[in-house]
Amino acid sequence: MGKVTIIGGGISGLASGIYALLSGFECELYERHTITGGQCTAWTRKGYHIDNCVHWMTGTLPSKEVHKVWRDVGAITDDVEIIQHKSFMQVEQDGKTLNVWNDLKKLQTDMIAISPEDKKEIRHFIKMLKAFCSMEVPAIKPPEQQKFMDKMRLLAKIFPVIPHAAKYNKVPLTEYVKRFKSDIIRTMILSYLPDDFNTIGIVYMYSTFISGNGAVPRGGSLGIAKRMEERFVSLGGKIHTGYEATKINIDNGKAKSVSFKNGETIDCENIIVATDTEVTYKLVGKSYMDDYFTSRYSLPQKHPVFSSFNVYVGVDDSCKNMANMSIFKCNKPIDVFGNKYEKIVVNNYNYEPSYSPEGKNLLQLMILQTKNEFDEWEKLHIDTSTYRAEKERIANEIVAQVEDHYPNLKGKLTVVEIVTPYSFHRFCGAHKGAYMSFITTSETPRETHCGRIAGIDNLYMAGQWIIPPGGLPNAVVAGKFAVQRLCHNTGTKFIEP
Repeated sequence: MGKVTIIGGGISGLASGIYALLSGFECELYERHTITGGQCTAWTRKGYHIDNCVHWMTGTLPSKEVHKVWRDVGAITDDVEIIQHKSFMQVEQDGKTLNVWNDLKKLQTDMIAISPEDKKEIRHFIKMLKAFCSMEVPAIKPPEQQKFMDKMRLLAKIFPVIPHAAKYNKVPLTEYVKRFKSDIIRTMILSYLPDDFNTIGIVYMYSTFISGNGAVPRGGSLGIAKRMEERFVSLGGKIHTGYEATKINIDNGKAKSVSFKNGETIDCENIIVATDTEVTYKLVGKSYMDDYFTSRYSLPQKHPVFSSFNVYVGVDDSCKNMANMSIFKCNKPIDVFGNKYEKIVVNNYNYEPSYSPEGKNLLQLMILQTKNEFDEWEKLHIDTSTYRAEKERIANEIVAQVEDHYPNLKGKLTVVEIVTPYSFHRFCGAHKGAYMSFITTSETPRETHCGRIAGIDNLYMAGQWIIPPGGLPNAVVAGKFAVQRLCHNTGTKFIEP
């Protein structure tokens, strides 16, 4: 049948391998890190399980196309409990509290109660959320392989959202919130995504949760990656960790071999590159970069990315009265390289008792970061002692703000881990530390990449960067699409369970 070499063992690389094996190919996967999973990963510090990826995962609703993909690759099984929180997040501001409930009626009632003067806009917002509950991540075929009826079926599913998408796709969040008089409602809409996002981004995200399609598989990030790895190996795939690719050797329009940092070079028949695309073009040579990525990398203001600064704290408390996610405004802005941050996201992991020692709990304290902060973290890392001191300073300021906001936690918090945007780059090769891909702004249409590199016949691209705005669902779908393109190009029947 043929052999496939996969570079990159994240979610997309594992998905590529699983579908390649199902379709009859031999398959070997090479990963630079010591474990698979990419940014969908976790680790242990001071007795705590640090999960730095999954707070909610698109594709937990069985009726959605991407749900079948998660089942195909083993990430979701009948034995895996799906945790559906009652609230996506809780906003706390000026003595008021507002929850983004998974119950639309309850959400509307609470929003109107907190701001009767916004009743008309609130009802319109709820109407949009209801419409977007039908939204799909297209996951059956890559765009160029879709036939007329495929497109019609997808259109029928997303038809309710079309009027709203047409109206708000070009409206940035910062403009949309001006429709509301209530500060806490504005905060609810602005707090979780960067201001650059278009309005549809937050509507889609909230509706994904409300529809039941955005829940948390028990075991979090590491559980997802491990189940996929087990599926890959059970089908006959081979995994090589500690293999950092340095060059894909191309001859006469074909990728002939891959060279690794350890000095080894292996021949390849077909190759799927499931890395950050900045890494991909370093491997093949930047002369192969097409207009799609050239424009995105050369115009960062038009195609921004974002990351986050994360502080993980152990708590001498169960935190049972805290929301699973809450956002509050600081009494004093936190300075990060001259930028002032006023809001902190608090993720509460008490729904996963195994993440903490008995009698304790784990919280993630997070502030968003931009490309500019990443550049500063990268410069600072040249002197590791200065880098460490700065991240500890910021972490301590964040902890102080949390203790001020939650007085019952004062003296109960211990910092166990600090993750900067540079950490995502250092360990996962992420461009500018981004854990998603390019932001879909009001000025940039949502365009997907073709998944091929012109001039290299046997190379296929996977990974979240070819389907903005990225994230886990687009990563796993990109892995499937890469194999469908491989099968089409080689005249092989694509097989899925």
